[in-house]
Amino acid sequence: MSAVPRYLLSVYGPAERTECGTHPSQEAMLQALADADAFTERLQRDGHFVFADGLEPATTATTVNGQGEKPAFADGPYPETKEYLGGFWVIEAADLDVALALAAEGSKACRAVAEVDGPGVGLAEIDRFAEVLDGYHAFHAARADLPRRLGRGGESRAAYDRAIGLAGNPAERAYLTRRRDQLAG
Repeated sequence: MSAVPRYLLSVYGPAERTECGTHPSQEAMLQALADADAFTERLQRDGHFVFADGLEPATTATTVNGQGEKPAFADGPYPETKEYLGGFWVIEAADLDVALALAAEGSKACRAVAEVDGPGVGLAEIDRFAEVLDGYHAFHAARADLPRRLGRGGESRAAYDRAIGLAGNPAERAYLTRRRDQLAG
């Protein structure tokens, strides 16, 4: 597995489609497809590309619930919403800023909204609460895992050390110490 963080660029569009998909005309659809293909080729050329695909309309989905004794199947998408996932790219990017810039290009190319998910996104979100939760061991424990997934062992180790120092009981400290000691290097 690559040490470069991976991000999922999810592309959303309206559930209602015409013969031109979500585009106003055949020409607009063909241009969007060509632009999306060119963007994918650029991702490949620049070393960001991992995988990509488009999806069939949400109306063709089958919902599967395997939580019970027997699986249950239902025609149609699970959530009822006006917009659905239409396709995606899985990319490798050095950091969240690069992933966001690439998502903006992908969104423009396919003329749809793109959402970015990955450990860098999670780290940016959790860091918003650093000032309020700095004295809480679970905050640092959760925060330690994200830099680990981004290949930033030193930052992860420091967060585990802070969590260990704040942990209230020996079992928590032992668990966090094991997690920290599993870090490479």
